Amino acid sequence: MLGRLGQVASSVLDRLGVTREEDSWELVTDPGPEVPELAAEVASATAASGAEFRAANFVPTIDFVEEEAGALFASDTNTALGEWHFERLAGLEADPDFPSPGVARARLARAVRAGLGARYKLDRRARTTCKSPHVPGIKRWYVVLRSRDFPEGFITEDYAVYCREVQSTGSGRIGFDPQSVSHSFTTLAEVVAFLAGAQRGWPRVEL
Repeated sequence: MLGRLGQVASSVLDRLGVTREEDSWELVTDPGPEVPELAAEVASATAASGAEFRAANFVPTIDFVEEEAGALFASDTNTALGEWHFERLAGLEADPDFPSPGVARARLARAVRAGLGARYKLDRRARTTCKSPHVPGIKRWYVVLRSRDFPEGFITEDYAVYCREVQSTGSGRIGFDPQSVSHSFTTLAEVVAFLAGAQRGWPRVEL
C-alpha cells in the first residue's frame, strides 16, 4: 500500500512546498526526561479523555515516515480521515466530548494532520500549513505553537486573546500573521492529537 502512496506523498509534499534533505527520512521525537518511557506507555494506554492527558501533562509520540505523512496530507476530507487510526490515540476515541467513536476517529486524524502540517512549517520544511476540512461545533480551544509575543506558544480558551496574538493588520487588512502557527478545536482530545502530530508538548503558557 505504501508503495503506491509514495507517489501521492511526493506530489502532496511538493504542493505544500516541503523540502527534503534526502529521499527517505523519518520524523522521530525524543520523549525527553520529564516522562519516563514506562509511564508514557501506561498513560497512553489508559487515558480515555483529553482532560486526562492534560492532567498528566502528557502528549503521545507519533512517528511518521515520508510516505505516511504524504498520504495523511492527501486525506483532505473527513470521510478519508475517518479511515486513519493512531494506536497511541486509541483511548481518545472514547472521549465523552465526541458523539461517537466514528466521529472521534475522523476528528483525531484531522487534528494529527493539522499538527504534522504545523510541524513542517515550524521546522521550515513547508512554507504553509495544510487547510483542515470543516467540522461542525463551537471552537473552544485555541492552540498557538508560535506567535510574535510567544515564540514557544500558548493555549487559551479566550478567542479575543487568540486573535490578538495571531492576527496581522498589515496593509490595512486583518489576517493571520504568516509567522504564527496555530489551530482551534472543539475538544481537548483534538488538542492532544494536534500536539502529537506536531510532536510538541503541552504549551507551558495558558492565557
